[in-house]
Amino acid sequence: MSIADNADRSGPKLFPAWGGTGMALGKVKWFNNAKGYGFILPENGGEDLFAHYSSVEMDGYKTLRAGDEVEFEIEEGPKGSHAIHIRSAGQPQDGASEGEGIVDEADPQVDLDEADPQVDVDND
Repeated sequence: MSIADNADRSGPKLFPAWGGTGMALGKVKWFNNAKGYGFILPENGGEDLFAHYSSVEMDGYKTLRAGDEVEFEIEEGPKGSHAIHIRSAGQPQDGASEGEGIVDEADPQVDLDEADPQVDVDND
């Protein structure tokens, strides 16, 4: 008997992504915001992959739109394959969008030297 024969095979299994990038690519088939799930069509074909909002990696409200290109990992669960670590294709690893937080030049909306500091308060 080998060590592999004694391995626990009951847990989820991660499948390597195609193309060697560590992430698989696909398009969102549909996503129901109210229910928090939908399906992704893998770029390489194969069965649709279940996608749950808790696996979407983005700031703020986690959602996907039909037709969005995404990258993800595939995990085999008790009910079949599903996508995990889902994010927009081409999104930087740290979750920041390109150019986010970069200011080319100051563009003040209000000149503080000329702003009127008085505030009218109606005390009726």
